[in-house]
Amino acid sequence: MLTFENSFWTADYRSGINQLNEKLAQGSIECDEILGFLKERAAIEEQYGSKLCELGKRKSKNGGFAKDDGATLKRTFDSLKGECLELGQFHKQNASDIQELVLKPLQIFVEERKVGLKVSKESIEAALKRLDKQRAELLRAQENYMTKCGVADSLEKQEADKPSRRLSIQDLQLRLELITNTLGNLTFTEEEFKEFLQRIQTEIPTQEVRYPFLGLYKGLISGESVAAWLREHYNLESDEQVEQVGQALIDQGFLKLVGRGNKFTIKSNSYYQWKKLYQDQGSPLEKARLEAEEADAAYKQLAKSVDKSRMSAERTLMSYLGNMERNEVNRIVAIKAAFLSFAATFSTVISTYISMNERTQLYFETLKPENDITFMIEQHGTGYFNPKPVVYENFYYGSVKDQIYGVPLEEQARLSKNHIPLIIAKCLSALTKGYGEMPYVERRGIWITDVPLATIHSLKRSINQGCQVTLKQLREYDLKTIVGALKLYLLELPECLCTSELYDAVKAIYAPGEDDDEERARLGAIQNLLTALPPANKRSLKAIMGHLNQLLQDMSPEELFIPEICHNLGHTILRPRAETPVTFHDRHPQKLVKDMICHYQEIF
Repeated sequence: MLTFENSFWTADYRSGINQLNEKLAQGSIECDEILGFLKERAAIEEQYGSKLCELGKRKSKNGGFAKDDGATLKRTFDSLKGECLELGQFHKQNASDIQELVLKPLQIFVEERKVGLKVSKESIEAALKRLDKQRAELLRAQENYMTKCGVADSLEKQEADKPSRRLSIQDLQLRLELITNTLGNLTFTEEEFKEFLQRIQTEIPTQEVRYPFLGLYKGLISGESVAAWLREHYNLESDEQVEQVGQALIDQGFLKLVGRGNKFTIKSNSYYQWKKLYQDQGSPLEKARLEAEEADAAYKQLAKSVDKSRMSAERTLMSYLGNMERNEVNRIVAIKAAFLSFAATFSTVISTYISMNERTQLYFETLKPENDITFMIEQHGTGYFNPKPVVYENFYYGSVKDQIYGVPLEEQARLSKNHIPLIIAKCLSALTKGYGEMPYVERRGIWITDVPLATIHSLKRSINQGCQVTLKQLREYDLKTIVGALKLYLLELPECLCTSELYDAVKAIYAPGEDDDEERARLGAIQNLLTALPPANKRSLKAIMGHLNQLLQDMSPEELFIPEICHNLGHTILRPRAETPVTFHDRHPQKLVKDMICHYQEIF
């Protein structure tokens, strides 16, 4: 089933959200246009009713019907004017009904919707801005880590090269002086950084501060005095720049906040202690190796922090998309209710109005929010949910030992006896054992039930601490969550299970036609294509499809469950290298999954 939660994702998050926000803004314009129409319609009704009432109350001229009290023509004419007056009163009442029953409720809804959209948009923009900022910091930390590891390795190599030691050490000492230390927007060489620390630690006056229950603290400096010194000597213009430098001093272990927390603020009542002084750390090699280790620890910690922030942002985005879908449904429902109320105001009018009301009722019955949501997604969707995990890569042994999600499938398969990633084998084993005596209907339902992303992330966090995963860890979660974690693992692979190189080739296989010869040719073509997959990919694909084939072995391909699970898994198993409006509407990944499940023996 198409939903906002799985249809407005892009690699940078922003493009999909901007596309959705543009459509939601269009909805606000549509609401204003409808309100304007209803206001004018009510005004016309009021004006028309007033004119009819004036006409119905008009007195007869003295020389005319006023002299002809008993004439049947006068009575007929008076009745006609009475009908005109009654009709005018009806239209004035109709105008009042439009104002009270149609316009006011819709105006209240539209105004509340605008406020809600504004708050939600600002909140999501702030979350994405924070994530972008953290990613930029992570990139700087990674570059710093790689540089320092390279310098340390070069120094170690030159140290071992005895005959040319004197010359190489001199060269490397010159290179070491070019290593930069970064504090916020400030960048220093080693000598500049040493001078900076010596000056800031000696030139900012310290003071004594007494804290309740904690006693007297000596040698403290305030956040305000640090900010003043930085502005004076390094021309930092904004508070944000100053806070970034102060926060970097805390993060690198030079400053410590007195009290709770570790955030640097520019306040006169925020006090800090110098935690360590800058000092020579031995030979260039020892110094470089120590700096590489410190950079590694900082980079690794930041990678985990950024990935945590990414998952939090995805949960926030998922919640936002769900809320916006409900918002859009509510908008269409509210407008439909307004249209129905508008039509109801004419329900007691003469037969012509009744006919008009019956016709408009038919039009309104064709308005269905779920169809509009599907249409919006099909016309303006930007892509399926396709998360890009932040992966920590060690300088020496890569990424496979520190996490499971986001690591290339071939690397994980090499660690497994079955030559498929351990997480796939364990998840399928946990599902098989967990089915027990469960009815087949419930077993199948596990694969198509939506699980909150926060619950899946909880399972991911518990197993994504290294390269191993156990059944004991998985048994702590229900089967639906295990399936969700398996799908998320497949989505976060750097390359999809069927590889994006096969995307167009698979698309070419599926052409119109249902006879036996074409089916045999199609299955043969699929079988040939799968031989081009890396061995680990094919074994993993076979394990998953075999599990589903056993689960669905007594069902025909036309039964409802199979299209649902194929829709769930199609994009997970096969997706293009880059999502486009054309690929978003492709259905051959779902068809491929259906064939691999229903014709498992022929293909594998």
